Amino acid sequence: MDINIKMELDGVRDLFRRLKKAGGDFTPVMKVIGETVKTSVKRNFLEGGRPGKWTPLSPETLKRKRNKGRVLIEESHLMASVNWRATPRSVEVGTNKVYAAIHQFGFDGTVRITAHRRKVKSRDIKEGRKTIASGIGFVRDHERMMKVPARPFLMVQDEDIAEIRAAITAHIMAAEKGR
Repeated sequence: MDINIKMELDGVRDLFRRLKKAGGDFTPVMKVIGETVKTSVKRNFLEGGRPGKWTPLSPETLKRKRNKGRVLIEESHLMASVNWRATPRSVEVGTNKVYAAIHQFGFDGTVRITAHRRKVKSRDIKEGRKTIASGIGFVRDHERMMKVPARPFLMVQDEDIAEIRAAITAHIMAAEKGR
């Protein structure tokens, strides 16, 4: 499932027009923009949401988490998956994790869980001296209610726009000097 969000940043559109007039390959400036946004998104995770804090974890979630105080950071897989791809005319910043959209936009509904095996802390069932299952649990097919509040992490912050403008301006100046 792909989710595309197109952002038009105030004040940056005019710079892109100047950039287009300057000509040349925009890939270098797109790479700078991609890295700027990626760094900002990582900071969103580390600060627990920006500009406002994300909804705190529910008591049920806190019971089963190892990393108690950190929202959206258990093993950092989602945060580490954020990346960018630059082309001569655009930059895409996103993640390849299928569950990212649920955290970005929130979800309130029913999900179907298919039957599967799972590792469990201790599941030694003994028959006499023989252990039947060691550390493996079996989960049956079932449905489950799920309510996850939106915790938007893929966001461009106001302070990032100044850095993006500076990168575009520097690229324009370099292109105009090279004429």
